[in-house]
This record gives sequence, structure tokens and C-alpha cells, in this order.
Amino acid sequence: MAEITLITSIKDSYNELISILPEGLKFAPPLFFISMGIALYGMFIWLFYRFLAEKDVLKLDLKKYNVYKHEGLVKFLRVTIYIFEFMIISPIVIFIWFSIFSIFIIILAKELEIVNVMLICAGMISAIRICAYFKEDLSRDLAKLIPLTLLGVAILTPGFINIGGNISRITQIPEFFNTAVYYLIFIVVLEVILRFLYIPVLWARSKEER
Repeated sequence: MAEITLITSIKDSYNELISILPEGLKFAPPLFFISMGIALYGMFIWLFYRFLAEKDVLKLDLKKYNVYKHEGLVKFLRVTIYIFEFMIISPIVIFIWFSIFSIFIIILAKELEIVNVMLICAGMISAIRICAYFKEDLSRDLAKLIPLTLLGVAILTPGFINIGGNISRITQIPEFFNTAVYYLIFIVVLEVILRFLYIPVLWARSKEER
């Protein structure tokens, strides 16, 4: 309730600002917010596609901490580190990117229900992750082109420049977090499956290097 009151207050302040500006300057606040919004979205997508399209989203190299000499212990720690890095940390980081991207789309795509936004974003991120294990160049193209296409569609949608409507849309963001845990589970399961399917490839490569 406090969040809704705050958003309403911000919206009222924005409308009041517009009302007191001279007619020739009423374009300035919407132009500023639109420019900042598109710039922030563009920066996010630049980071998003460079990060999410990599097969190994994290470059932690935790193997360097495996300093034991005992062969059995080395193998055990190697498996433990692999599970921790690629099947626990990576899915959580991917979920964080999914959450940020979903919030952007919730604000941009005012005509879409929250559940549909989450489905679209989860489907897109899942497709990017699947393609990353097939061909990283393909996943990079998907991670870059689809979000930019969504931005283009949003810009051409009537009501895009309704800043007051965009501010009101923020009040719906808590709905996202009510069901976000299910998408986290899905992302974890998907990443685990992809990693298990990729293990034979890693095993074959390590065998060739010997």
C-alpha cells in the first residue's frame, strides 16, 4: 500500500509539473523521461546479451581453489564446484537478469498482463540459454535482436509516451514477485538439464586434450 501511495504521489507531481509549464515547454519532461528510459533499456540490453548469451555466464574459475592432491578428494571437489557454479549460482544470476528484463517489459508493454509478460520473458531467456549451448553466436543474436524488437514495438504502440501511464504500471510490479519463484525453479531445472547434456561434450574435449 505504501508503494502504491508513493507511485501515486510521483504521478501527481509529474502531472502538476506538466500543468504549470508553458505550452511550449510541455514536451520537455516526457522527452527527458523517454530519452532516459530508452537509454537505460539500451544499456541493459547491451549488458544483457553479452552476459546471457555466453554458455558459461560466470567466469568464476572456482577450480583454482581445488588444491588437494588426493585423487578421490580432487574429483569430489571438482564435481561439487561444478554443481555449485553452474547449477546453483548461474541459474540464480540468470533469474536476476530475467527479473530486471521483465520489469522493463512490464513498464513498456502496458497492454500485456503481468503473467503474459513473464511467459514471454521466460520463454525468450530459455531460448537464449538453449541456443548458447548450441551456438553462442546464435544466442547473442537472439539476446540482442528480440529485446530491441520489443522496444521498437513498444515505441510504435499508442500510449507509449503516456508517462503517467508508465508510472502507474510500476504499481503492478509486485504481482511479478508473487509468482517469480516458479520461474526461478524453471530456470534452475532448465540450466541443470542443459549442463548435464553438455557434460559428455566436456568429457570428450578433456579426453582429446590428454
